[in-house]
Amino acid sequence: MSHAKHIIHATLGAISIFVIGVVVGVLFDRVVIGHANGAMDLHTQQSAVDASHEGFMTDLRHDLGLSADQANRVHEILNRHQEAVSAAWLAVHARLEAAIDSVTSEIEQVLDADQREALHEWLMQRHGLPVSHRAGEGH
Repeated sequence: MSHAKHIIHATLGAISIFVIGVVVGVLFDRVVIGHANGAMDLHTQQSAVDASHEGFMTDLRHDLGLSADQANRVHEILNRHQEAVSAAWLAVHARLEAAIDSVTSEIEQVLDADQREALHEWLMQRHGLPVSHRAGEGH
C-alpha cells in the first residue's frame, strides 16, 4: 500500500475514533442520564441508541461518500470499539459529576435553605442537572 493510502487510512481511523467518542458521549448524555432522571425506559433507550447510530452512519456515508463496503467496515469498527469508548465515557462522566457535586456542595455552604432550594431549581432548569445529594449535606 502506498504512503498516501496509509495516511488516508490513519486519518480516517483517527476521525472514526473521534466521531465514536462524540456519538457515545451524546448518546450517553441523552440516553443514560435521561434514564437516570426517569425520562426513558430501557426499550426507549435502546431505540434512541439504534436511531442515533443509524443516523450517524447515514451522515457518515453521505458526507464522506462511503461505498457500501466502506460503510459496512466502518460500522464493524464502531461496533468493535463501542464497549471501550462507553467505558471511557462513563469514567469521565463519573469524575465530572463528582467535580460538579463538589462545587455545588461548596456553594450550598454559602447559601441559606431557601437559596439552596432555588439553586437546585436553577441547576435543573438551566442545565438539566439534578442535585445528587440533599440540600445542605456535603459529600
